[in-house]
Amino acid sequence: MRHPLVPHYSESLVDSAVALGSRGMPDKAIRLVDSVYAAFPSISVMDRYRYYRFRFDLYDGYYSTAYNPHLALLYADSMAWLLKDRGLTETLPREYAMALNLQGQIYVELKNYPEAFYVFGLCRVIAEKAGDSCMVAQYNSTMGTVRFRQGEYKEAAVFYKRALAFENSCKADADEYHDVQGCLDNTALAFTKTGQTDSALVYYQKATDYIIAKRYLYTRDTIFPEIALAVVYGNEALAVQAAGDTSRAEALFKKAMAINNLPGRDNSSGVIDELHLAQLYLQLKRNAEAGALLHDTQDRLPADDDGSKKLWLTLMWKYDEASGKAADAIMFLKATLQLSDSMARKDRYRYAEDGDNVYQLVEAKYTIDLLRKNGTIKEMSLAIALLAVLAAALIALLILNNLRRHKHMLAVMTAKNETISRHEAQLEQLLQELDQKNKEKDRILRVVAHDLRSPVGGIKMMTGLLLKNSDSKQAEMIGFIRRSAINCLDLVNELLSGGFSGEATVLDRSVFDLKQLVGESAQLMQFNAAEKGQVIDVVLPEGKQPILADPAKLGRVLNNILGNAIKFSPTDSSIIVTLTADGRGYRITIRDHGMGIPAAAQKNVFDVFTLSRRTGTQGEKSFGLGLSICKQIIEAHEGRIWFESEEGKGTEFFIELPAVV
Repeated sequence: MRHPLVPHYSESLVDSAVALGSRGMPDKAIRLVDSVYAAFPSISVMDRYRYYRFRFDLYDGYYSTAYNPHLALLYADSMAWLLKDRGLTETLPREYAMALNLQGQIYVELKNYPEAFYVFGLCRVIAEKAGDSCMVAQYNSTMGTVRFRQGEYKEAAVFYKRALAFENSCKADADEYHDVQGCLDNTALAFTKTGQTDSALVYYQKATDYIIAKRYLYTRDTIFPEIALAVVYGNEALAVQAAGDTSRAEALFKKAMAINNLPGRDNSSGVIDELHLAQLYLQLKRNAEAGALLHDTQDRLPADDDGSKKLWLTLMWKYDEASGKAADAIMFLKATLQLSDSMARKDRYRYAEDGDNVYQLVEAKYTIDLLRKNGTIKEMSLAIALLAVLAAALIALLILNNLRRHKHMLAVMTAKNETISRHEAQLEQLLQELDQKNKEKDRILRVVAHDLRSPVGGIKMMTGLLLKNSDSKQAEMIGFIRRSAINCLDLVNELLSGGFSGEATVLDRSVFDLKQLVGESAQLMQFNAAEKGQVIDVVLPEGKQPILADPAKLGRVLNNILGNAIKFSPTDSSIIVTLTADGRGYRITIRDHGMGIPAAAQKNVFDVFTLSRRTGTQGEKSFGLGLSICKQIIEAHEGRIWFESEEGKGTEFFIELPAVV
């Protein structure tokens, strides 16, 4: 006689299958579990749930190489419907919330962000209503991963740290071990991405200590803790390299590779570590060692991983460039740009829904569903209807009793109330439309800036190669083109990082000669001025004029103001650029003899997308954007920018900068 499957036996069975999957034998793991389950005629809901979870983990790549997100989603859906179909979502809230969380993770993998945020919101509602801190931790950890993939690294770090705070109340088992070490490593990785290297190194050390000290909790196999350590070592090496400790970075990369490249293991992570080590060798001018690693990894790159392929192509381009193989370098550079464009097109419209807003909507829907289930809405509706009838009868009596005395007043007040309500509705609609159009404008600007980054970056890279094979006269012209491309690329990056959202301007300060920058900007813009027969005269002080500032952004300010002077000045006129120093700082003046700025338009000149924009003396277009960016940049340097203008006579712009900011 066959007996029902014993719960603790099914858990041990799954653990044994996990050990097979982690050793690269997923098919054998499936046969083991299926054969045992087939031997028992009576399978409980939780036994079936454990089976679906086992298959999900198998295809999600949790412990095996059988990664298939579509099959993983199928089993996550089965887990949720198993409980929902039997009315067990309130009896087993933790299991139902876990199923929803797993669904959301796969939706993120498949880039179905609307569905992902919906199930994440429902998962959070159920976990909080059940008071399950562990599932709240799971929600925060998953949301951290979503934000990380969207490039919101600061928000990702906040979510991961919240998850760690909730994890303290969870049961100490294999799942807890997996989640805590992952949160610690991911928190460190998020800090690495934001440039907070010191914080990142603290969390990498915490992750390493936890993995080693608590490895006894992971009873499923002995391989996973080693793999987790390899991941931490590889990520920590990147942070250490960014901090300038190249020797330690090299040692950490080699430790990670030694673990990941052991026989019988999935060495895809090891290949990534080898690529990063090759990148370090190129930085250290150890080109031969870098080339050996790159050629060794060519046939071992993870399949369907565009990021790894892009890194390999980029490193091959830099390796061939450093080796003097210009033709090969250009070939790999083109391949890199093509793959970058392809990746950008795939991921251009990432869903950026606000998780908290979705949570509020889902919470309201969930509460309504519960009320309907308990019949409360019907009772409340009946009571409200009775109250409404009584109130209506009372109001009718009062109205009838006072109709003769207040008929005229009531009509007047009603008309006024209707007018006010109509105006309020119109105003609210207009405000909503304005907000939507503003968001659409920002979105379009970012898409355009994103699409410009690859070709402009290509120009920058190509001119860098051309500079190495050109004579002095050509080098000067190519140098101008390269600096213009760099400035354009900086502007594109600023647009992508939120330049129109009111965020503070970030400066990359260094000490340089302001006199040289002013002279080069005037020389560069002289090419544009020559097309209109104009001359740019420069008056500079003797000797170097050192300043601590952002040269690229100050150059953008000078080019913008000089461009406006050229645009709004007649042909055969002159533009005068003057730099003076008084010991405390510098003043730059740019004087033209053009059409001037009308008095009525002067107060709006520095506004974003100002309506004061006009066409130039030869019909040149003006977008009304440049001077607002100039003002942001100068004020970020703790400086001042203003102008004096008289219509028909010309305009003079003044820029004051402290010598040390």
